[in-house]
Amino acid sequence: MAIYGIGCDYDGKDVGNDFYTKGVACIGWKPEDKPYLFGIMKEIGIGDIVIIKAFFQRSGKQVLRIKGVGIVTDNTIKPLKNLGHCLEVKWLKYDAKGLLELEYTKEEFDAGVQRRTTIYKEYNPEICKRVVELLTTQ
Repeated sequence: MAIYGIGCDYDGKDVGNDFYTKGVACIGWKPEDKPYLFGIMKEIGIGDIVIIKAFFQRSGKQVLRIKGVGIVTDNTIKPLKNLGHCLEVKWLKYDAKGLLELEYTKEEFDAGVQRRTTIYKEYNPEICKRVVELLTTQ
């Protein structure tokens, strides 16, 4: 099992609710424009955890806001009108304002480079633990 973060900002429009209501996690880019993002997407397996995330700076700190958490139920990448290329996800929790915010200094947060991109694999053990706790609590 792995944990992946996926962004929901499509040119300033938040599509997180669309992900949640349609049961998908998507990349709005075309494969020929961002092949490395599709490389990450192809690594995602059935049973992996996906979070809908936002990543930003606040008061000199880096903030990872988790808006949704779910389990991949079908890892076949399929096009979906207005959302791009998608995987099927059973979203277990979602709140457009955020379920959880994790705030760190750059040093504590591994500089956050990968979290700024559309999709990434989460490696930080503390963050992974917090996502699993979020997934398994009421």
